[in-house]
Amino acid sequence: MVINQTDLEELKQIYLKHYGTLLTDEQVLNLGIKLVTLFKVIARPIPQAQVDKKEAKIKNDGDD
Repeated sequence: MVINQTDLEELKQIYLKHYGTLLTDEQVLNLGIKLVTLFKVIARPIPQAQVDKKEAKIKNDGDD
């Protein structure tokens, strides 16, 4: 995974402003990788079958 130096410096400044701690280049790289990995997990699309199932459940629960 490649994260450019400009983005790492921005993350380092955000972390410093929020937490008051200046991260090393290695620390900010590790944090950046974790952040990108987390984003990939939570931002992936929901399969259509799962959406259809949830919509059907909501519709059926509303028919009571």
